[in-house]
Amino acid sequence: KIGIVFFRRDAAGAPFTLAACDLKRVVVTSTRYKPQAAALVARTAARLRGCGAHVTEDADGTLHLADLDADLVIAIGGDGTLLSTARRLVGSSIPT
Repeated sequence: KIGIVFFRRDAAGAPFTLAACDLKRVVVTSTRYKPQAAALVARTAARLRGCGAHVTEDADGTLHLADLDADLVIAIGGDGTLLSTARRLVGSSIPT
């Protein structure tokens, strides 16, 4: 089991925690410029599925993330991947 705890804020801005196994919808994304990250995307997705989460894999970074209904987006890569993921999430309330 994944034992990570994610910290985020509720609609009123109050902090709360969410255990990894409480996540129901997760997107694991990367970039086409780091094809070696695809294996880590797949392994991360498999671990989350083992916790019962519905996981969408986006190893090439082409999904329009702002349109997805997810509890969490995990970006695997470097600074550029993280910035790209943040830009793709503009307009959504999904924590990363």
